[in-house]
Amino acid sequence: MGAGLGTWLLSLSGPIARQVLVALGISVVSFVGFEAGVNMLLGQAKAAWAGMPADVAAYVALSGVNTGLSLIAGAMIGRLSLLPLKQLRLL
Repeated sequence: MGAGLGTWLLSLSGPIARQVLVALGISVVSFVGFEAGVNMLLGQAKAAWAGMPADVAAYVALSGVNTGLSLIAGAMIGRLSLLPLKQLRLL
């Protein structure tokens, strides 16, 4: 009976471990690509922000554009952090 239970557990653990490793592999690849894209966009936004005249930058800051861009970037990164959980079917 013990041998049959052990064989059954090993037959179950193989596909589960494979699914976890595949999901993690896809998550790492998508995270690296997404991170590179977000860093590029943030770098461009910072360069554009730095090249703006002081008066215009003051009005843009008063209108809250910088806060809005921070919220959007944070939401995108938060979405990316939940992606592995969905691929592992934990959410």
